[in-house]
Amino acid sequence: MNPERLVAGLDIGSSRTTAIIAEAIGESPNAMLKILGVGNARTAGMRRGVVSDIKETTQSIQKAMSEAERRAGVQVDGG
Repeated sequence: MNPERLVAGLDIGSSRTTAIIAEAIGESPNAMLKILGVGNARTAGMRRGVVSDIKETTQSIQKAMSEAERRAGVQVDGG
């Protein structure tokens, strides 16, 4: 698996945060994504679509990303 071909996505909803890690397969414009791992966490720190507590929201994101990384067997960095 080529780390440069990994893609991570994040959906922060009002009740659930979902993270997904995938690998790009093929070349553009016909590239496809192979899903490697998905993580979910209960969203905290959000109220009506607005961040009300950044610390709680950050913890929700970290939990979802950690679960996705564990399931994918890879580490995602900020690079």
